[in-house]
Amino acid sequence: MRSPTKRSLCGLVLAFAGCEGSAGGPAGTGTDGGADRAADGGPDAPPKVAMGLEACFAAGGQLQELDVIDNSEVVDHGAISTIALSVASRIAVATADGAVKLWTIDGRDSEELTSGSHVTYGQPFGMGGHAMRAVEYFPDGIHLATGDEVGRLAVWDVDGRTTSATLDGPVNRIDAVAVSADGSTVMVGDQDPAGVVARLRTWTPETGAVSDPMHTALWNIWALRPLPGGGRLLAAGHVYSSPVIELHDLNRPTEVEAVWAPRLPPLDVGVTDIAVTRDGSTVVAVGGFVAVLDVETLATSEHRVIQMVDHQARSVALTPGDRFFVTLGEEGSVRLWDRTTVSEQGRMDLADPVSIRTDVRTDQLVVADRSGLVHLIGCAPAR
Repeated sequence: MRSPTKRSLCGLVLAFAGCEGSAGGPAGTGTDGGADRAADGGPDAPPKVAMGLEACFAAGGQLQELDVIDNSEVVDHGAISTIALSVASRIAVATADGAVKLWTIDGRDSEELTSGSHVTYGQPFGMGGHAMRAVEYFPDGIHLATGDEVGRLAVWDVDGRTTSATLDGPVNRIDAVAVSADGSTVMVGDQDPAGVVARLRTWTPETGAVSDPMHTALWNIWALRPLPGGGRLLAAGHVYSSPVIELHDLNRPTEVEAVWAPRLPPLDVGVTDIAVTRDGSTVVAVGGFVAVLDVETLATSEHRVIQMVDHQARSVALTPGDRFFVTLGEEGSVRLWDRTTVSEQGRMDLADPVSIRTDVRTDQLVVADRSGLVHLIGCAPAR
């Protein structure tokens, strides 16, 4: 396999002036100079992908790194904790120094939301440099919800680089945020200041209203995913290190609709991440295992669970049509799985990957590693 192209992203100021070889098109369309050079078959050009991502995988294609964005070459930052991806293919990178960096996949937009930079960063978040732990875009792709290690929430207008709403709570680490499909509500998983259990609340940024904590037995909430149609939410984490997923009805906050709590040996962190199919019928859960679960029979049906001793999965994403899913392991691998058979289809090595998202618009996977690299992953057709 040929080596992937590695490039640094041009800054926004350069983007307005015209980055070298840039004409404004997304990667791979032929309007970006770097993409044209790759298409010309240069020595570092990856093989061209001639079909859609899922069709390529279904035909026996394998995971392939198409490009690497070196965040560190543009601006210093702490270790990456997680990423979010907007409908417009803009990547938000949350880091340990308390900043959020914004990139677009075509490589011509870079900003730093941090105190003292050229971009205004609201004081509740910009002072102190507390690690940013959770980020999620609103459906409009313009607003971004963020949460840090000392319990501060904000909603950002990423075009204006300003906060449109903030919430300073008790000093409790925020581990997960999610945004409702209509963009009206932010769901937050943090730690209850009165004990060791997690706390699950909803926040309405427009009014500032914060709900009372919803009932949960989780000790930590590592992932939150709203279900299509509104009103229901999956919360994933652990109870005494065992994996647990709860299904919540937001209109009935004092009870849990259903619970998945398999009888597996303690796995240190429980469920580390989940991904939900577009129709909301199926959830893929990962940790020291992979599991494909039916949402409506979460607590009762026979689910497909595979435990792994060599792959402690940190993050998971479904491919655009939900036929496959991809996991990131702390041992340094990216693995492709068939969702129907829950069988591994391929893998590639990647040092210390932490977060993965699917970009439906460009038909690619976006992976961040802890050191500061953002990788674009596609499919190399079977030879």
